[in-house]
Parts: sequence; C-alpha cells; structure tokens
Amino acid sequence: LGDDITVSLSGERQHAPGPGMDGAGDGALGVFSIDPDRPSARTLSAAVGEEPLPRNSILRVATPGGGGWGDPSTRDRALVERDLREERGNK
Repeated sequence: LGDDITVSLSGERQHAPGPGMDGAGDGALGVFSIDPDRPSARTLSAAVGEEPLPRNSILRVATPGGGGWGDPSTRDRALVERDLREERGNK
C-alpha cells in the first residue's frame, strides 16, 4: 500500500519439485508472483535481488509442497475423497 517498496526473495523448489516416494506423486512447485489474477500478472525467478513493488501491488508467495508417500490407489477411498474435496495434492 506504500511507495518505494523493494523486496528481495530467495526460494527453493521452484524448478524441481520435491520427489514423491514409494509410488507417490511429486510435490507442488513454489512460485513468487506479482499481481496474480490481474492483467499485469508476472512470475519472478527463484532468486530476486531487488524487485520494486509499485503502490497497490500484490506479492504472492506460494511455498512448495513436499512429495507424497505411497501409492494413492492403496489408500482408504474415503480419505482420498476427502483430500480431493479439500483440494489437497499436486496442482
């Protein structure tokens, strides 16, 4: 909401996801973005030294997710359905 704001960012797992194990899927990637869901939206790299944020900008920091463990087809069906309803999992 202010003027003359600059951010420095450094992140992990923005290009290579955390691997899943024992038949599970990989985790979600992390993302730094400015003005998501706007026409001016743009994604930043995993490391940014100084990035100016104009007044009324939105900075979204989406942290990466860890990889899963185990084949989901062997899980209790009710638990898988709950995860799907709650939008858990890789996007």
